[in-house]
Amino acid sequence: MRICSFLPAATYTLCQLGLADQVVGTTFECPGNKPKVVRSRLEERALDAGGIDAAVASAQKEGHSLYYIDEPLLAELAPDLIFTQDVCPVCQIDTDQVQQAVQKLPCDPVIVPLLPKRLEEVFQDILKIANATGYPDRGEHLLGQLRDRVEAIQRTLRSSGSPTKSLFFMEWPDPVFNSGHWIPDMIRLAGGFDPLANPGGYSRRMEWQDILDADPEVIVIAPCGLSREQSLEEMQKLKKQEGWGNLQAVCDGQVYLADGDLFTCPGPDLVKGIELLAGMLHPSLHGAVTIQNSSAIAALK
Repeated sequence: MRICSFLPAATYTLCQLGLADQVVGTTFECPGNKPKVVRSRLEERALDAGGIDAAVASAQKEGHSLYYIDEPLLAELAPDLIFTQDVCPVCQIDTDQVQQAVQKLPCDPVIVPLLPKRLEEVFQDILKIANATGYPDRGEHLLGQLRDRVEAIQRTLRSSGSPTKSLFFMEWPDPVFNSGHWIPDMIRLAGGFDPLANPGGYSRRMEWQDILDADPEVIVIAPCGLSREQSLEEMQKLKKQEGWGNLQAVCDGQVYLADGDLFTCPGPDLVKGIELLAGMLHPSLHGAVTIQNSSAIAALK
């Protein structure tokens, strides 16, 4: 089977299912040397978080997509199966654009859109991908492993009787956005709660006063699509916000920068994100998260 994956989460899932050799094309955000069929109009532009937000807003206002398909390359690859998404048109190309491109092909690939909004739906999409590729048993095996890891965290929390901690998850730093979709589920499973989150829905722009009023015990900053270096630069801007130094999380040294892909990419690696959150919220139970950790950096006050 010849597979094109137009979202990183599906690519990661296919790899963990042992199907990397069947993937013939991916999106620009996917690692590896597979042909990049989906490209971004922002790839060559060096923008900070505010600049990216402005570019996204402009594209939405004008009705333009930030992404496009290399149609000659897609025709050359002649896929049998294409995975796409309908969760967030800001993050990835959507199904409508894929269907328009496919109509021009001499072949007739099957398009499988993924639309998870909650964590359990992400897990079910793993089975959906496995079934679509003809390997349902591999999907069941992978999902079983992921559920076992989540249950291990839950057992530790239950046996310890540790109190739930408040956490603010910042999905974008400039302007500040809260977390949505499956991320609040991840926080809950890690032993926390986010009073500013939007479970099952899109992340929303926050007023800075909202964060000051919530005064969370832990703050996690995990921008989608920014490198660690860019995130550190954005961190310096956040420190200039009025009242930053008085926040409980800041005073206690419980502010973390983390890899956004472990939270915003709806695939198997979300379980790594849950494990990481558990370490941030309850370090005595799950292992302290330090500045040396490859997936999180304890930010300075």
